Amino acid sequence: MRTIITLSLFLLVQAITAQEPVLLQQAEDYYQSQNWKAAVTTYQKITEINPYYGRYWHRLSIAALKSRQYDIAIDAGEKASKSYFLPGNAMYNLACAYALDGQTEKALDWLEKAYDNDFNNLNEIINDDDLKTLHDMPRFKRLIGRSQTSFANREEGWRYDLQYLIYVFEKYHINLFHDVTQDAWQQACENLYKGIPTMTDYEISMAMTKLVAMVKDGHTNLFLIPMGN
Repeated sequence: MRTIITLSLFLLVQAITAQEPVLLQQAEDYYQSQNWKAAVTTYQKITEINPYYGRYWHRLSIAALKSRQYDIAIDAGEKASKSYFLPGNAMYNLACAYALDGQTEKALDWLEKAYDNDFNNLNEIINDDDLKTLHDMPRFKRLIGRSQTSFANREEGWRYDLQYLIYVFEKYHINLFHDVTQDAWQQACENLYKGIPTMTDYEISMAMTKLVAMVKDGHTNLFLIPMGN
C-alpha cells in the first residue's frame, strides 16, 4: 500500500511539474501582449506549482499592478522582495501598488526600502504617475531631494543640490573611497560649496560633474535634468 501511495504521489508531482513550461510560455505571451488579467491568472497557477522562484512573483506583481488588482500585487510583491530576483524593483512596485491603493504611508515605506536596495532612478520616481499621490508629501520630497520648493537665491538652491549629491553618494555608494581619499573628496566638496557664489550655473554644473568623476567609477554618473522652478 505504501509503495502504491508513493508511486501515485511521484506521478502526480511529475504531472504538475510538466505543466510548468507550458504555463510559462502562456504567461509570457500574455505578459508581452499586455493581457494583464490573463497573465495574473496564469502566473498564479505557476507560483502554486513553484513558489520558490522570485521572477514568477515579480511578474505576477507587475501584471496585477497593471490590471489594478492591488491586493494580489501587494502579496506577490512582498514575496518577490524577499527573493534574490531584483528585490529593489519589487519594493518599488510595492510602493506603486500601495500608492494607487490609497495607502500613502506604506507606499513611502516601500519607496524608501527600494531606494536603500539600489532602486534610485530619481527620474522614474519623479515622473511615475503611479506615485502622484505622494508628490506633495514631505517624506517624498526629502527622498528625491526636494524638501524645499523655493530658495532665497540661486546660491542657496545650488548649495542644497550639492549637499543632496554628497548625501546620496556617501549613503548609497558601495565603496566611495576606493580610488579617492575621504580627505580629498571632502576638500573638493568644501571648495565647491564655498565657490558657488562666484560661479556661473554652467561652471557649477561642470564642477559637480568633476566631483562625481573623482570617484573613478564607470557605473556612477551625474545626469543634469532640468526640473523647472
